Amino acid sequence: MAKIWFHLIFCFLVVQAFPGNMRASVHIEPYFGKILNFSKASQTESSVKYERELDGVLYGARLGYGLLGFSAGVDFAASQFDAEVKKPLSNVASWKLSGQSTLSSVESTYFGLFINYDLPLLLRVWATYFPSVRYEFGSGDPLQNNKDLWKGTGFSLGLGYTGLPFLSLNYELRSFSFDEEFDNASDSTRELSLEHDSVEHFVGISIPMNFF
Repeated sequence: MAKIWFHLIFCFLVVQAFPGNMRASVHIEPYFGKILNFSKASQTESSVKYERELDGVLYGARLGYGLLGFSAGVDFAASQFDAEVKKPLSNVASWKLSGQSTLSSVESTYFGLFINYDLPLLLRVWATYFPSVRYEFGSGDPLQNNKDLWKGTGFSLGLGYTGLPFLSLNYELRSFSFDEEFDNASDSTRELSLEHDSVEHFVGISIPMNFF
């Protein structure tokens, strides 16, 4: 997947080098929005699958080049959200009875490569491959220690409406798999035999700008 994405971005940039009447533009797009509370993250420990609900904010920016309705480049983002363990119900009930918190805050960072196309009818679509995604847990989680870190990769698909002046109203489905974990208590990193996963539903606004 990573090689395919790099090839797409490379081919797009090569096109920009051709002379002619076509002029490439610099694409800058800051964005901000909310991770909806039906977003989820799951992990499996000792054959038990635990599921969290996510709820928070995400902000970032895309930077690249644009030509003939296409744009491509890099995507940097960060988010802060609450992660509350909801399943399995028996474990959650037991934790709550004992006074154990099931809610923690998570700070995440994302680095991606995107390609976007502006459709007719005031719509746009884009896809992003993320070679680096990190979730850092805060205190309060019953399964993770404070400052434990999940490391992984993922992708997203987005749809935007550009009918408003200067703004794009966006929905993005973001899916990640984490295959490495840093344990803060033992100061060690381990590979995950069973991947931890998350799905984020993101809605927000962006300001797509193109400078010639």
